Amino acid sequence: MMLLFFFPLFSIATIKATYEQQKKIEELEQRVYSHSRSIGRWAEIVGRMEETNKAQDFMINKFNRELFPEKPTEAEVETNDNY
Repeated sequence: MMLLFFFPLFSIATIKATYEQQKKIEELEQRVYSHSRSIGRWAEIVGRMEETNKAQDFMINKFNRELFPEKPTEAEVETNDNY
């Protein structure tokens, strides 16, 4: 008789705990997804900034070579030839 009383109670408690765990897992998955999208956007921004910096460095070095043609250094020439 006691078994018939505790079994449904135990079943309800188990179902409730499972439901709450599933909700927490879904919430954590949503947070991870949100953070990964944010990280992806930051990576794109940093990549664009690096490309812009390389282009600016190239133009600055080109301008300097045109302005001061008597002083090209070997490092500058090698760096600019890589672009």
